[in-house]
Amino acid sequence: PHCVCAEPKTAVLDGAWRLLLLLLLLLLLLLLLLLLLLLLCAIFIDVAKAFDTVNHTILLDKLHRVGFRGPFHDLLKSFLTNRSQVVSTDNVRSSHASLTSGVPQGSILSPLLFNIFVNDISTVMTTSNILQYADDTLIFSRHLIYQRAIEMLQADVTKIMDWFLANKLRVNA
Repeated sequence: PHCVCAEPKTAVLDGAWRLLLLLLLLLLLLLLLLLLLLLLCAIFIDVAKAFDTVNHTILLDKLHRVGFRGPFHDLLKSFLTNRSQVVSTDNVRSSHASLTSGVPQGSILSPLLFNIFVNDISTVMTTSNILQYADDTLIFSRHLIYQRAIEMLQADVTKIMDWFLANKLRVNA
């Protein structure tokens, strides 16, 4: 018994698949080209004495908002508040000065506390992107039209500066 089957039309299918794959590849290349053509505008922001100027009241409120409550919150409050410093030079000591801001220098907790303090800065951003490392901040925007990239960046820089003001941090000029 012979089975007579029609020859599959693989040539037509192969051609259609090749065309589809070629179109997908072309689309990917166009998207990559578009990303490369986007103009980048950026601004670097440096906070003046960042670790020394963290407001204790604001930090404790932010710690509470992210879930530090009860005895652990009380421990962190004790760690931050009622601190004082003395300056000593040439066998002369100053009187005790109360510290009302800042995270303790040299403490393993200080970078973590600072990161929690600035963690909500990205919530004010609407059109730009933000990269942060400790107290260094980079805000950038990308767009095909240079003027639009600048406008996007400016809108968010204004919001970021308001955030710094509300959180009692000063930006270096």
